[in-house]
This record gives sequence, structure tokens and C-alpha cells, in this order.
Amino acid sequence: MVKAHQAFVTSGGTTLIRTSKKRRPCYCIYTCRTLLWLLLTILATMVIIIAVISPQWMVGPPSSDEKDVVQYPTIGIYNGCSKMHTYDALYSDLCAPFVVGFDMLNTTWSNFWKVSIILFGIGLLLMLITVTTAILGVCLQSVCKKSLFVICGLLQAIAGLLYIVAILLYPVGWGSDRVKDLCGVNAGIFNIDMCTLGWTFYVAIGGTVVTFLCAVLSVPAELSTSSDKVQDKILEGKKVICLC
Repeated sequence: MVKAHQAFVTSGGTTLIRTSKKRRPCYCIYTCRTLLWLLLTILATMVIIIAVISPQWMVGPPSSDEKDVVQYPTIGIYNGCSKMHTYDALYSDLCAPFVVGFDMLNTTWSNFWKVSIILFGIGLLLMLITVTTAILGVCLQSVCKKSLFVICGLLQAIAGLLYIVAILLYPVGWGSDRVKDLCGVNAGIFNIDMCTLGWTFYVAIGGTVVTFLCAVLSVPAELSTSSDKVQDKILEGKKVICLC
């Protein structure tokens, strides 16, 4: 809001000043940097969601059924598949969450995995906030005199740190009985024994890297909305500004 002051003199010679508030004009600013930042923010959020819900964080040793079909059991953070016909196949059998509550014993669902899923959840909540804010940021560049891009960049950096801790906690929980039953009795902290890391683990790492990239790109995205070219378009009276 912008305050406007009006002064007028009464018949008695008294000068009165009346203050009125005018609404700031709304400008919708689109630049290549803001659009790239918005798309990467959405991509990073979707990648982490896919990683969390996928049961292919860890792939067990192959086994064969009565028809000699090679199968690969897998385990995620909270779910798993008892058999999967090929390593990278989209088609899988008997996949379901093995979690019934956070009060499960550490031997069946590692406490480290519990903390990991909580950290992923908090990080995703922050990223969903940034996605919503990024969409609004096209026409609303600041809140309480703070740039939305700077606020979102800070939230994205925090989310990235939470993702790092969550990913590091996953191998710490390899000592649970569930992992030993799948990978072998020698499985332990940072020791996967006969199992291998699934593609989802690397997807989570990639999503974390993109999240930090979004945090870095929020700075040039904010600067692009206050460039001289943007100011020139505003002085021309344009409400929708598209620049690259």
C-alpha cells in the first residue's frame, strides 16, 4: 500500500491533511531465469516424491521361482516388493508398505529410517510451499518487504540439508533384521552385504542436488525481476512483462 497525503484549507483558515492509501499496482513479471527456477523447483519436488514412495532403494540378491524366472526382492524406506521379475522392470509383484506405525520395533523398521522418512516429509513440505510461492511470485514479488525468491531460496536450502541427512540415515539403518533377512547376516551400518543399491537411491541424491541448484538460482531469478529492462517496461505502463 502507498500512502498519499492531501492538504486543504478550511473556511476558518485551518490546514487539514488527509492521508489516503493507494494499492500498489500488480505487475506480472516473466523472465527466463524465473521460469527456469520455477520449472526446476517443480522437478526437484517431483523427483523426491518419486524417490520416497518407490520401494527400490535396495535390491536383494536374485532368486528363481518354480518356472526359473529370476526375481529381485526390493526394500524402500517404508515399503518393499517380495519379488520383481527384472531389475529395472516397471512391473513388480507383491509390493506393499511394511510399516504399520511408528511404534514398530527397531529390528523390523529401523529407527534411523523412521527419522529419515520424517525428514523427507518436512523437506517436501518446504518444497511444496516454495512451489506455491513460486507460482504466486510471478505477480507478487515480495512479502513484508522481503523478496519471495530469497525466502524460497532459503527454504530450498533447508530442504536440501534435510534431504542430505535423510539419505545418510538410510545406510545407518542397514543393521535391522529386515535388511539382514534380505541381504545376509553380515549386513550392518554402511555394509549392504549381498544387496545392491537400487536406482531410487541415486534418484534421491539427484533430487537433492537439483534442490540446492534451485536455492542458488533463486538469487539470479530475483535479480532478473528488478533489472533495468523490467523497470523500463514498468515505466511504459505495462502490467504483464515478458523478458528473456
